[in-house]
Amino acid sequence: GCKVWGPLTVWMDGGYFAKTGSAIGGFEKTHILLGTLTLGLKLIYECHDYCSLYAGAGPRLFMMILHNQSQYVRAEDNQVGIGGGFDAGLWIFPFAAFHNTARNVFLDVFADYSWASLHTEEDEFSSADHDVNPSGLSVGLGLGIRF
Repeated sequence: GCKVWGPLTVWMDGGYFAKTGSAIGGFEKTHILLGTLTLGLKLIYECHDYCSLYAGAGPRLFMMILHNQSQYVRAEDNQVGIGGGFDAGLWIFPFAAFHNTARNVFLDVFADYSWASLHTEEDEFSSADHDVNPSGLSVGLGLGIRF
């Protein structure tokens, strides 16, 4: 992120997800790779010397690669789409009491929500139109350093 005015920050992040599994009701393998890139605005509220709250939102670019090893559906389906990304959390500065520059190291307790729907083309073998919905919630704990 880059602070632009008061508590307002321009925020950018990226994500990656990969999963291998089996087709529903079958043994054919399927693989999905999903990458995301978000550029948005984040508000940061410094509520105490030891913690800050934040919330942000922006458009999120989704890039999906889907590979099926089944003779009944298309083998490859690569899609790109735009959705939304929403982020909220708490930064905890555990070393803030020692020195002012110690506020550059923090723990990040966060929740991140993605919203999108990727349209896939109709199958060559059937008229089924299966859209992919990669929306979901992530929660976590991270270690951060600000410059």
